[in-house]
Amino acid sequence: MRILLGIACLVALFLLSSTWHRSRMNLLRETPGGLKTARAGDRVGELPEGWGELRIGAASGAQPVFLEPPPQETRYPEPAEAPAPLDPREADPAAQDWELRVKSGDVLSRIVRLHYGRVSPDLERRLAEYNGLVDPDRLEVGQLLYLPPEDRLVEATP
Repeated sequence: MRILLGIACLVALFLLSSTWHRSRMNLLRETPGGLKTARAGDRVGELPEGWGELRIGAASGAQPVFLEPPPQETRYPEPAEAPAPLDPREADPAAQDWELRVKSGDVLSRIVRLHYGRVSPDLERRLAEYNGLVDPDRLEVGQLLYLPPEDRLVEATP
């Protein structure tokens, strides 16, 4: 029963509001300067400064944008071949020594491994003697080491 009463109240409110709305619209139509119906192309009035007009469905007057087709064939220059990195182990034995400035944390065994590609106590000892190091375990930051090709290092030191 409550549901039917609620539905009846909603229908009554809907009818009342639609009747009020219809009477209000009729009153506005009859009043001079009241409700006006705009038709396509009608100007409603002057717009304030800085405002614009938007017409939905009307042509904007903008010119169509045509994109040019891309060229048929684009030729790019062939990339130049990068020079091969200089490997000190493949250097000419008559080549000059490589110079290396010691940085913080450098140790002779790591320098030998990075430069010659292998580590051996004999190679470390020979490099230390070649550079006149008293203690190969104590390198000073900023010290200059000369790293000759391995062949020349083996020949130069006993």
